[in-house]
Amino acid sequence: MRGLPRPAPASRPLVLGLAAAAALCLGPVAPGPAAADGVTRAIDAARAAWVGGDAGGALAALAAAARQIRAQQAGALAALLPAAPAGWTRSIVTSPAAADANGGAEAGAQAEAGAGAEARATYARGDDRMTLAVAAGGPAAAALRPLFASPSVLATAGTVEHFGGRPFLREGAGAYVTLLDAGTVLFAEGSDPAALRDLLGRADFAAFAAAGGASGAAAGAP
Repeated sequence: MRGLPRPAPASRPLVLGLAAAAALCLGPVAPGPAAADGVTRAIDAARAAWVGGDAGGALAALAAAARQIRAQQAGALAALLPAAPAGWTRSIVTSPAAADANGGAEAGAQAEAGAGAEARATYARGDDRMTLAVAAGGPAAAALRPLFASPSVLATAGTVEHFGGRPFLREGAGAYVTLLDAGTVLFAEGSDPAALRDLLGRADFAAFAAAGGASGAAAGAP
């Protein structure tokens, strides 16, 4: 890019290391061959841009690689969302969606906002609705870590209930949130409290935490 100084050779390993960190910090996702190849191509493009003196191009390529990794992570989280209970239907959305992983205004906005990966299921039965959402690597975990630092601190924030041995902070009769690890948040709400508690009882929290993975491990335990 004209007008940009050529980076000093000694500093290039730092940016190339960031490329590897982008792949590692979002957790142990197992993408398909095509997606993995897309990430590799984006990282290779970042390397070529940086070596060529195009710092902006290198950053854009790294952002594209990170978006594709997040999309794969969101897909892994979505696969773990509980099936619809009998009599209910389920719809799932992920963010970033696979269709947005290669760029675009929405993907760019998410990258600018520091968004992580999210999978959200909405369950419907007549007029009743339930939502279960899992987010990894986003800002919500940082906000919740102080509350979930210890049981005594959490108790000062409101009513605490346990599902699967994990503490959940309850708001009203039908909204719950918990920190699965230092970087993965689970949120649930619904109009039928009994059905919502049953849904939470069927969720595999350990699997969600593993899919959220190193996005939280780097920050330390909650």
